[in-house]
Amino acid sequence: MLLQTTYVLIIAVENYLDPKSFPKVDYASNDADDLKEVLINNRISQDENITVLKNKKATNAAIRTELDRLTKYVTSNDRIFVFFAGHGAYAGERNFILPTDSYKTDILSTGVSIEYILGILKKAKTNKCILLLDCCHSGFVPGTDERGIDDSFMADELSYKYRGEEYICGFASCKSSQTSISHHSLKNGVWTHYLIKALNGDAKGYYEKGLLFSGALQNYLNKEVSSFVPMNSAKKRKQTPVMFGNISDRFIIADLNNSIEEKRRIVAVEDNTLKEVSLLNLDSGNIKSLSGFIKGSHTTPKTIYSGANDFVQKIGKNEIKDEIDELAPQIKNVLNYKRKDVQADSGDGLGSIVTPDFTYSMELKQSNTNADEYVIIRRLEDFTNSHLVLGGDFNKLFDGLFKKLEFKVSRKIDVEALIDMVEEMEDNDSIEIDYNPSDTSTCTITFREFEYEIFVTSESIAFQTPYSTTPVKLIEAYKGMRAVLIDSGSLNLLS
Repeated sequence: MLLQTTYVLIIAVENYLDPKSFPKVDYASNDADDLKEVLINNRISQDENITVLKNKKATNAAIRTELDRLTKYVTSNDRIFVFFAGHGAYAGERNFILPTDSYKTDILSTGVSIEYILGILKKAKTNKCILLLDCCHSGFVPGTDERGIDDSFMADELSYKYRGEEYICGFASCKSSQTSISHHSLKNGVWTHYLIKALNGDAKGYYEKGLLFSGALQNYLNKEVSSFVPMNSAKKRKQTPVMFGNISDRFIIADLNNSIEEKRRIVAVEDNTLKEVSLLNLDSGNIKSLSGFIKGSHTTPKTIYSGANDFVQKIGKNEIKDEIDELAPQIKNVLNYKRKDVQADSGDGLGSIVTPDFTYSMELKQSNTNADEYVIIRRLEDFTNSHLVLGGDFNKLFDGLFKKLEFKVSRKIDVEALIDMVEEMEDNDSIEIDYNPSDTSTCTITFREFEYEIFVTSESIAFQTPYSTTPVKLIEAYKGMRAVLIDSGSLNLLS
């Protein structure tokens, strides 16, 4: 069987050279970057076979050159994907995508017509071409999240005109009478967001034995986009995706068997798993440095006891209050919560911020090992929304704050049996285990291929990196380690 290569041309114009005629297309750059990432991660295409033209690079000449180049080297077994996010127009009874150097007064010369694109693709040896257009619009109002200009891009006409073309399967983001929108919560065009989800294996119920067919993709896009847009637009807008080309035959968009199987094997960090996970960090310092410590009136504790801990918590309450007071409004504003969604509280040695999606807490106390030192333990836990936790805004909020991920296990781990198992492995060059022979209730595991340590007790497993990082990177480390544990039969006590 001949290997099939998928060649991809991604065109996205967020900022046009003439912004007065063509307002900003929100998140078009994100659309390009996220689509490329999902194509690579799910092995639909490879990096070297993907060409991206964004903003200033997406000129009329560059688009035509890259389209022409595609037809030169594809074989009859290969496929071509062409994606466009930006403004579209209808002029001279033709549909156009608008490059960054388009002139509103001369769409016919400065735009690139769909007819031209299809003509170029028809010259290729392959008849497996997929055109993806997030640009079908009826008009624009400056300052809104619409992606359009005031000349209708006639998506409905595409459905009719190219209904019999066997070499093309096309998808457009909405009907001619509608407007394609982006949304701040998605950081993408709505249609492109759901296209990416489908290509990522997240359109549950729409795959046949791991295959995503053109009809199933259209059904999924139609359902999700048509539902999302009215509920998330000020004027209850409608947006109905359009499919055109040879829609009577099923066209395979993507084979996601490998991706779906991998997701089954590696237990993804989803809502139920996250509820059992805590992200932690521990800072320490000299008790004299706390804001409530008064030189001449206070002395540092000489021993570790409950009274000393009460003293430390009392003189350190401002450290807790100041951080909670600073972080709570940031969480509200960045994550778009309402007032009643964020509950912040602080007191002697304790502070917390409770939201519908997670809890952030702080605890300040006397060190368990050094009487004259304090520690501050920060925790993120009680997660109920994995999409938020893995998102960019959430991770910017907590960037560089955590270095340890811990979760409780449903069944107790036999730590001694784990130690014996590792030590008896025939090939244990890649794994090291450290423990105190006089106390085998805990142990530390390190793998040569990873830069973090695993701390194991009978009731919990924790991963710690050598440096503070973002929550998502800690979670990805956890997912990577689970893959190793699942693949290693000798470590099934952990997996």
